[in-house]
Amino acid sequence: MGQNLTKLCYQECLRHLKEIPTSVHWKILLHTLKANVHALGLVHLAREIDAWENKKVSLKELPLEKWLKEIKKLDIEDKSWSETLAAIALEANKTLHFHWHGPKLEELSSIIIHLARNTIAHGQGAELNLWIQVRERGSSWHVQVRDDGGGFHHSTRGKDLLSGQGAGLEYVRQTIKSWGGSCGILSNPGQGLVITLQYPMTQSTLLKKVA
Repeated sequence: MGQNLTKLCYQECLRHLKEIPTSVHWKILLHTLKANVHALGLVHLAREIDAWENKKVSLKELPLEKWLKEIKKLDIEDKSWSETLAAIALEANKTLHFHWHGPKLEELSSIIIHLARNTIAHGQGAELNLWIQVRERGSSWHVQVRDDGGGFHHSTRGKDLLSGQGAGLEYVRQTIKSWGGSCGILSNPGQGLVITLQYPMTQSTLLKKVA
């Protein structure tokens, strides 16, 4: 996609910092904030957020204003999806290959960021793949995202979410739900992950479709 991923991560950080104080899911937002901060190259801040994430703290204790000031100091460079995600994968000593089929919809950007990071974090081996297929079905978009990562056992999903490991997937599920859609997840250990998303095409009317 021609999307500026760095700028998107920056916008996601600002959005998360605004939503955290009023969200009942603030721990999930904190986890996704950390991922986007890391993608911006603020590794030290990502580690700081990680440390807070692992503490038993209340929402009021989080230094949100401090984090906001540090993020706003950034001079955002124009970088493509491939450049930014390649850098994230390289830091983990991995290579991520994208295989996109069908329309490239801008509203899927933040979702693909989280799923790509999930693949990089949990994928087995140095060469990883993420397949995205987008189709029209009636008045809805039908999206299948598949990787060759490590997968997981369904009985561990609740525990993973509580530990922060499944927060990226929970973010995807909640986002699609807020669009009036549905999200299905199929996975087994060592067999990768298949996520099926379906949501109304009306969600795309206010958003630019990237060619």
